[in-house]
Amino acid sequence: MTTETSSHQLTIIFNDGTVQTYALMATQGDGTQMVSRLKSIMDSTLLTLEVENRLMMFPIANIRSLELTPSLPKLPDTVIRHVQLVP
Repeated sequence: MTTETSSHQLTIIFNDGTVQTYALMATQGDGTQMVSRLKSIMDSTLLTLEVENRLMMFPIANIRSLELTPSLPKLPDTVIRHVQLVP
């Protein structure tokens, strides 16, 4: 396990209801690089993570939703910003 500090959390909710959360290390790049990577993931058929020296691949078809916390300051143009969840 690395000693780098976590900058974001990625939560994956799978179609079967399973939830997995991963800490993304601060070395993932600046906001522009993260937006580019996010766009690539949206166009891909796999979400691929390197987790503790293992390569993990998740078919996008098996994923119900992804949550990145906190949000990025720079986001793709397709994102509707400043939205609040209504209970």
